[in-house]
Amino acid sequence: MLIGSRALHEHVPTFSLRDGADWDIIGVGEHSLEHLNNREMVERYDDDGTCSLKGLAIIKRSHLWRDWFWDKHITMYHKHIVPNLEGISFSHEDLEVLKRRTKLTHRTYPQRSPSLNMTTDEFFDDAVIKKYDHDYLHELVAYPSRPLYERLKTQGNEDNVWCEQNLWNLLEYKAECVYEEASVIALERFLIPSGFKHSPRLAYYKAVKKICTTLTSGWFRDYAIDNFPAIMRLYDENKLTTIGKKLGEI
Repeated sequence: MLIGSRALHEHVPTFSLRDGADWDIIGVGEHSLEHLNNREMVERYDDDGTCSLKGLAIIKRSHLWRDWFWDKHITMYHKHIVPNLEGISFSHEDLEVLKRRTKLTHRTYPQRSPSLNMTTDEFFDDAVIKKYDHDYLHELVAYPSRPLYERLKTQGNEDNVWCEQNLWNLLEYKAECVYEEASVIALERFLIPSGFKHSPRLAYYKAVKKICTTLTSGWFRDYAIDNFPAIMRLYDENKLTTIGKKLGEI
């Protein structure tokens, strides 16, 4: 069964194939039927030798948590696959297939996944030199007035990185919550260390990428992956620049 960019091109002719694009075929070479749940994918999503668009969506979404050619894969998923899924419904069984493939991908390609069961100081005690307190930067980028992550904390758990999923489910401004975290990461890891010589837009993009891959996990990361375009649209260069001036970094 043909998968990858050539399969996508068959379903979406406007998707341009690069010269020499690989022929990715389940059942051949590294894509053996025993790899991940490939046999199940063929049984369910083989459309006359080519993976269906629904199957391609499942394959692509199952590994978007990996920091592996992520820029290419997130673009392909949100720009070319998702828009063309309109009218295609995913059954409970389809979602279970995605869950199984994602779990197998995690197991087969282990990647650093941070533990959130620690204090803020412990979590941010890494190789990145922090010039300003992380929570203070959150206050500067807060939407609209107080940091949204505060609404995800239970009493007595304010100093822990861990946030409650049930409170997240009730949160109205989920995309804005991810935006706040991405803006702080952009400031902390790229803009402030470079004296704001780093491109603000690129810094924000890199921060969102970290949220989608190596810096967060679970439902927060899943939301960021699934809502990547909306989160990118929240990018506010004026706000980042204003913060740089307030801090005296510009």
